[in-house]
Amino acid sequence: MKTGRTQAVAIFIVALLAAGAAAADRTYPRVANFYTTDPRLEDCPRLSRYDMVVMPGAMQDICPEIITELRRLNPDIVILAYFPASLMWPESDIDSPLRQGFWDKVVTNDWWLYDDKGNRVGDPDYLWVLNMTVNCPEDPLGRTLGEWLASYIADEIYATGLWDGIFLDGCFENPTWLNNGDAFFQDPPAMVDSDRNGVGDDAEDLASWWHSSLTGFVSSLRSRLGPGAVIVGNGKQYMHDALNGGVRENFPNMHGDWDANMFSEYGYLTNCGTFLDTPLTASMILCYSKLDGHTVFEPYRCATYLRFLRFTLTSALLGDGYYVLESGTGRCLWWEDLYDIDLGLPTSAARLDSIYSASGDRMCPIWRRDFEKGYVLCNPFNQYIFTTQGKWISAEDGMIVITGSDAPLTVTATGAGVPAVVDKDVRRIRVETVVTNPSEHAAPAFVWSETRLGDTVLNKGPVIETLIGKGATDTLSITVGFPPSLGLETYLIEINVAGPDMEVLRSDTLLIRRVVEFPSDREELYDNHDRDMAATEEDDLLIYPQPVAFSSGETLRMEVRGNRTSADENCSIGMYDVRGRLVRSIYEGVYGEGLNLEIGLTGKGGEKIAPGLYIVVLEMGDLVLNRKVVLLK
Repeated sequence: MKTGRTQAVAIFIVALLAAGAAAADRTYPRVANFYTTDPRLEDCPRLSRYDMVVMPGAMQDICPEIITELRRLNPDIVILAYFPASLMWPESDIDSPLRQGFWDKVVTNDWWLYDDKGNRVGDPDYLWVLNMTVNCPEDPLGRTLGEWLASYIADEIYATGLWDGIFLDGCFENPTWLNNGDAFFQDPPAMVDSDRNGVGDDAEDLASWWHSSLTGFVSSLRSRLGPGAVIVGNGKQYMHDALNGGVRENFPNMHGDWDANMFSEYGYLTNCGTFLDTPLTASMILCYSKLDGHTVFEPYRCATYLRFLRFTLTSALLGDGYYVLESGTGRCLWWEDLYDIDLGLPTSAARLDSIYSASGDRMCPIWRRDFEKGYVLCNPFNQYIFTTQGKWISAEDGMIVITGSDAPLTVTATGAGVPAVVDKDVRRIRVETVVTNPSEHAAPAFVWSETRLGDTVLNKGPVIETLIGKGATDTLSITVGFPPSLGLETYLIEINVAGPDMEVLRSDTLLIRRVVEFPSDREELYDNHDRDMAATEEDDLLIYPQPVAFSSGETLRMEVRGNRTSADENCSIGMYDVRGRLVRSIYEGVYGEGLNLEIGLTGKGGEKIAPGLYIVVLEMGDLVLNRKVVLLK
């Protein structure tokens, strides 16, 4: 069990399963923190929860107590010293003996990389690029930058005994991306001139010179540090015989699409099995959430952020590496509930699996990986999948499923329908929340609700406390309120269940669509919700097959059945998008003896309906039925 990681007890969460063999003493997921802005001693309790922390090597001069405190709080933590292999901070950031020694050596030997205009390559307020090529000038002892730097890192950083290894920045494959001044918006554009002859270097020659020098530097560093050190480099890493891992930075956007980031020559999943595994394999997926509203301690947890978290975390779980999520500032102390899940060790490699849709007649490919205590699913494809757990996995989304006797509390929101349609004047509806506890001991569950319009929280319901025994199920009634709507709006009601420490263990959601067409005298319908549900429980609206694809040539059909309808009742059926807008009218007329309809896949104007999730709503007297429809390409 990881230090600082809590034991999980019964939950379904969106995520994806990882691939490959793992270090014997580590469970999954494995999470790291890139805290490259100088940490503070008071940050240690939060930082110590991570499996790996990358922090500036200068901390050994500025505040070495941080490193020793992290090890006291978490003896298993891996701490790497961040150090640039071919980059130099601006002079304003030279704030420690370690950085000063590096700066002085570069300045004395003129180890800057220049362009064909005679200017340094880089940004004076950000980073300078150094001459990590075979054309680099030699120091008085005949050493180039790469040859000297290996000994400097070994003697000045690793020899202190404070670090488990080194994270090398600026370890990119070649510097041809610096040509034309594109990297630092140079005006006028210029070419890299590593041999200082006044002429821009040929791209192939420049790549070869850089590759030769960088490979020699990394190999020399490995030789000096020995097999017990962890060395990780960024960029498209190819030095598998000397490094313990590479980094897929800005995943999944920087190096192509998801497939390229996972399975290309330099892809995360490809490289997970090729780097050194002594003392551990340390490939990483580094993700940046660029939404506004993040703070040092908390991200902006909107629906977009949570979906991005699930998708990228489950992608990382397909391999044996570490997952990193931050805002791009180099100082984030976020901790997500998903990190506390204990999946155990992987029992299979990642595989492209198939699952069936809700109607059982369509196979959908999806990535899966099995672990000792559950499995993960990841959907990078442009399709919606309905899993056997009754959960939707949308495109670029994932799910983690915990199995066994130590699965956490579960909660199911029922009563209002999923989705439900309510009158525009209804201010409150009642939701039945079913909480089940399969754990060994009775545990209190704290249940409450939040109503959202998009990502905006409109209100929070009161907290209800209940004591649940092993295997017991309790049904709680929660009243959910929301403001009146001026038009068609879609609300999301989230039902949350927390344990004794008020940390959310499980949540479920209902989609509530408010419409303007209903008269305002229906409030009693929802004030007497149980009676209404009992009266309509035999009515049904069937839509099949699900999902349906345009390319398959299938026809989407709908069947209405029930015993409380009469032949002369007017019936209205429409298809709406998830924002409550009418996409097309399906049927207007009397019910007759029943309905068996074919649903056209074109909108009101004859245009093809876009792929996605839709809601079909039937209104007949006081009967309202709703069903989801998923359209694929």
